Amino acid sequence: MSNPIWLGGTLAATSIAALDALWGSSFSGNQFAETVIGILFIWVAVTMNILSLRYMKWVPNLGAIIRLALLAFFAILVVTSGIQHGFHGSIGGFFPTDTTILIGVIGVIVFQWIGFELQTNASEEMENPQKDIPLAVYISGVISFLAYAIPIAGVILILSTDQLSNVAGFVAAYQYASSSVLGGAAPFFNHLAGLAMVFVLLSSGTTWLMGSDRLMAIGALAGSGPKQLGYFSSRFGTPIVVNVLSGIISTIFLFITFFVTGGGLHGYFAAVLGLVISTTTFSYVLIFPALLTLRRKYPNVKRPFVVPGGNAGAWICVILTMFWVVAATVFSLWPGLLTSTWSADYNGVSRSTFEIYTFITVAFLIAVAVVFWAVGRGHAIHTGPVMGSGVMPQAAPATGD
Repeated sequence: MSNPIWLGGTLAATSIAALDALWGSSFSGNQFAETVIGILFIWVAVTMNILSLRYMKWVPNLGAIIRLALLAFFAILVVTSGIQHGFHGSIGGFFPTDTTILIGVIGVIVFQWIGFELQTNASEEMENPQKDIPLAVYISGVISFLAYAIPIAGVILILSTDQLSNVAGFVAAYQYASSSVLGGAAPFFNHLAGLAMVFVLLSSGTTWLMGSDRLMAIGALAGSGPKQLGYFSSRFGTPIVVNVLSGIISTIFLFITFFVTGGGLHGYFAAVLGLVISTTTFSYVLIFPALLTLRRKYPNVKRPFVVPGGNAGAWICVILTMFWVVAATVFSLWPGLLTSTWSADYNGVSRSTFEIYTFITVAFLIAVAVVFWAVGRGHAIHTGPVMGSGVMPQAAPATGD
């Protein structure tokens, strides 16, 4: 359920900030206009998810192409602006040594590198998933690194410290570089860049929902929720009930978060980002150890995707991933923990308001999960994995470890 919150929160806020800065509009501070844009953003993404993957697979592909083109264009502007007018920052800021900063970015870094497994939920619609999915993961990893490294390097080189902003830092850096390099042509390119950024964000949200909504629907059919959520459209072949539910959840959190933060984009962005990271990484605290459990119970099952290195490789992967997701969860729920900023306000939102909002939301999500589990028990499917021949494997005997 974190993906709908992410769609209606972090992505919507960044889209509004991009349009406000690059189009010269007055959305920022106008809560009605921001809400309308957020709602449109959410339901366009939901509509794309309702349509068949066969027709909408161009969305993530085109989004990736535009993202790389935007990054390349930004890099050229940064270099050109630096040569002509000098750099206002230093690349030394790319590797922060301040403990407060390092702790603050752990959640964002971990969040960026999880979720690749969602692509396997659409494997039945791929011609060769065993080849395509690993290749997609590798390519996505490279794109993810570039998507972080290039903007961060450009932002800290172009902008001075007092100009940095978590919600619009990239936009502000692009705007400065384009105005100094392109001159009178800057407004035209700014409008194109604004549209490009919104589509890139929209494609990211759409891609995540494609996988998470399908996973939720399949899980509901297997007993992890009401079986009505497992309805797939006969026309589009998509989980239309879950798609609509995701849109409703996104819209609700859009309204709630705007109310809590008073409509301020900085507070809105920070509150939702922390919530999305904590709820997402917390789920992996339960998911990653399942690798060891399944290998122990069903050691002879043929698996399409296997962690190399045998049991030792599996243990190493689980320990490393568990360490990072636990750290990301803790520092997202309690920003600034173990640092001097622990008791300070958080991006314009009082510490008490932020913590109450976060914990009420997390408690609500846990309550929904419990209710779904209780409802789904009536039609739950309790079976082990199926062998290639269609025969159900026997669980390995308990070893006492």
